[in-house]
Amino acid sequence: MELDFALLAKAAETSEAGLVSLVGGGVDGIAVPKLPALIPPISVVARFVAKPHEVDQEHSIRFELVTPSGEVTSLGNPEPIAFTRPSDDSRDSQAIGVAQFAFKFGEEGKYSIRLYTDEQLAKSLDLFVVEKTQPK
Repeated sequence: MELDFALLAKAAETSEAGLVSLVGGGVDGIAVPKLPALIPPISVVARFVAKPHEVDQEHSIRFELVTPSGEVTSLGNPEPIAFTRPSDDSRDSQAIGVAQFAFKFGEEGKYSIRLYTDEQLAKSLDLFVVEKTQPK
């Protein structure tokens, strides 16, 4: 199984047809009025590809958050990924995953959301947080 792509979005959802709809796809930064700040959920959107011989194997994903100071927090337990076998065995199977997380940011800087597939680091998505005070 391979990660085809992964990105952050303000919101995302998948359809029964396996398509994904995004709002604010590709977001990589956020300005907050004051820290610490709780933000609305951010979506992690990822598409995985499995070769025909990998479809019946067990696969999982999990996430971690790394703060600017280096603190690592697990974002839940590993979750299974299910692939369906395409009708044409010459095609790879695809699975789209959307995970939503609400974060409380305590400091400015680069936060990283790490995506692991089958316990191997597949992608690190950066989100830059800045405190932007409103002019008086």
